[in-house]
Amino acid sequence: MSCAGLVPVMALAARCGLTTLLTDRVQIAVKGGANATAKILALVAVRSLQ
Repeated sequence: MSCAGLVPVMALAARCGLTTLLTDRVQIAVKGGANATAKILALVAVRSLQ
């Protein structure tokens, strides 16, 4: 499977400030809730490939 669609999606997320927004606004207060920003960005990346 090609990942060519991943680069523009993640570039758009970076240009929109998604990482900063997630870091500032999202906190997961359960076991395994560390690095919520990275986990959500990974979900965005996976969904862009489908």
